Amino acid sequence: MNINCFLECEVCENKIHLKVYAGYVEFNPFSYYCPECGITIDGHILLNLSHGIIDRKFFNNAKEIPRESNVSHLLQVSSDFFTDKISGYNPTNPKLFFSPYMMNVVKHGGETTQLKASFAEIFTSNVQTDFNINHRIWQLYKKKKTKYLNAQLIKYKFVAPVILGQVLKVDHDDVILDVLYKPFKILLKQNGYYSEILDLRKELKKIKDKYPDQVLQLHLELKELINDMENSLVHLLENFVEFYKFIFPTILSSAFKTDDIEEIKNQQGILTTNFEQLKNYYVDAYEILCSGLVGFVGLQNIKLRGDRNSFHDEYRKSAKNITSIVEFIDKANNKGNRVKYFSTENIYNKFFDICSILNNGIRNSIGHYSYSYDTDQQLITFKDKSDEIKLYLVEFSDILYETFYGTIVSLEVFHFIKTCNK
Repeated sequence: MNINCFLECEVCENKIHLKVYAGYVEFNPFSYYCPECGITIDGHILLNLSHGIIDRKFFNNAKEIPRESNVSHLLQVSSDFFTDKISGYNPTNPKLFFSPYMMNVVKHGGETTQLKASFAEIFTSNVQTDFNINHRIWQLYKKKKTKYLNAQLIKYKFVAPVILGQVLKVDHDDVILDVLYKPFKILLKQNGYYSEILDLRKELKKIKDKYPDQVLQLHLELKELINDMENSLVHLLENFVEFYKFIFPTILSSAFKTDDIEEIKNQQGILTTNFEQLKNYYVDAYEILCSGLVGFVGLQNIKLRGDRNSFHDEYRKSAKNITSIVEFIDKANNKGNRVKYFSTENIYNKFFDICSILNNGIRNSIGHYSYSYDTDQQLITFKDKSDEIKLYLVEFSDILYETFYGTIVSLEVFHFIKTCNK
């Protein structure tokens, strides 16, 4: 469904043509900066998918007006696909007549485009409901409410019921990750990450098999951190359920391996969001994932040197006051330095590119509000002391998306440490 709206800024009365391709997604957000006065104009169009009609339109800082010939810019938005950045209005522009869906058919073929659309419908229809259910199961697990936990596990088919009179025996630690991953299972399978999770589990098991005593000691030393990290990581999953809809073109492109961001970033982007909507999700992810790096360090030390307290030479020279994992927790408070530890060695690189995704310069720039944003080009300039990092919004959305996988890897690492004595 192509939805054409003409919007007038409530400050300067600048008029734009908003063209929304609403495919198989119920919630269709948009965001842009007024080309004349620069204020943020955003909103969403809510569809009734079963009847194929518009349920509601919401506009913030702009009002819808009748069809208008005196418009300054064209804004084409799709919840499913990358679209061109905001551009001057040209009535002969062929993209006025061809939807992002049709443009993707031409570029990537009808079969792939239809698969993306079908995937979008299934994922967006279920992820919020599934997460709400599984989050309450997680709460019952953490509170050790066994009776209610077992009932929910049976109800939602995570475990099989037993014959009346028999006792249900469930290792809740074994099943809880399946519970947490269920809302995202279709995504994890589509992009091949589910098989990488299985590979990670095999790698972690090898460490335990070779150095069981060291892994057990790590478990004992990180006991308090494990509990905190579990809750924080589930919070990041909850964040993802909130923000995925704003970067869904990035997610779909990655899952189906269609668009190369490096090739499209100059011309195309995502108009479903803006940097201000996304930045705090990144800060949350950075802070939490960095807090959990001590578990990664301990296991890496064990795998490479057979001792959780044996840091690599470069780190030992630069941090002479830190000689153990316990001291690493207490004294290595600078999260940027924790990330740097993996610039020398990273056994998790196949699963989680720690140094690329957890960027201290970006985090500091956001925290200190020392960044600028070119609205037309969707180009963010992060300023951290004398350093500058330039990223297009679509690149930043890709890094934010990768923090989701960093969250999954962190869940695996801490669940492994937690259950290593079984």
